[in-house]
Amino acid sequence: MTELPPRPDTGGRSPSGRGVAVALLLVVLVVQVLFFLGYLFVLLVGGTTGLEFGVFLLLAVAVGAALLWLLIAIIRERVPPNRALLVLVVPLADALIVVLLTAGTLGGSCSEQERAIIDEIAPYPGVTTAFDYESSSGTCAVSFEVQASPDDVLSHYRRELERDGWRVAIEDIPAESEEGLVTAKDLQAQRGSDSFTIALESSSGTTSAAIRVNAG
Repeated sequence: MTELPPRPDTGGRSPSGRGVAVALLLVVLVVQVLFFLGYLFVLLVGGTTGLEFGVFLLLAVAVGAALLWLLIAIIRERVPPNRALLVLVVPLADALIVVLLTAGTLGGSCSEQERAIIDEIAPYPGVTTAFDYESSSGTCAVSFEVQASPDDVLSHYRRELERDGWRVAIEDIPAESEEGLVTAKDLQAQRGSDSFTIALESSSGTTSAAIRVNAG
C-alpha cells in the first residue's frame, strides 16, 4: 500500500522544533505571570483609578490567555512551531500597558485614594478646586489664587490636616522678585505613606497656591 503524504498542517514538523517552541512559550508565560503579579502589586500599593485597574487587568489577562492558547495549539500540533515567534509582541504589549498607566492617559488619573484624601480636606473658603493628574510630578495637583495672606491659607489647611491625623510642618522659603516683596512658604503634611503639600507665594495681597496630593 502506498503511504499517504503527510497532511499539510501537521506533516514534516520537527519534534525538536516543537520542543523548542514549547519551552520558549513556557518561559514567556512564566515571565508574563510574574509581570502581572508584580505590576498588580505596584498598582495596589501606589493607588490607581478603577478604569486604569480594569484596563490593566483586561490587557494582562488577554495577553496571558493568548500565550496559553498558542502553547496548547503547538503542543496539539494545530499550528506550526514557528508561530511561537508571535511571543515577540508580548514585551511590546507589556510596555504599552505600563506606558498607558504611568502616563495617566486613561481617563484622568488621580487615584481613588488621592480622591478620598482630597474629599476629606475642605478647600480654603471661596476657592473651587479641581484636582487633576500632573504628569511632571506624578501627583494629583491643583493651583489657585486667592485674595488672602499666606498665613491665613496655611492656617486653614493646617487645621484641616491635623484634625484628620496628618503631621504638618511649615517652612519659610527665601524668595525674590523684580515685582517687589514676595512671601513664599511650603507646607508638608504626612500621614503614613500619603503626602499633602502646598507651595505658596504671595505678593501685593494675592496668594498663589499649588497643592499636590500623593497616595502611597
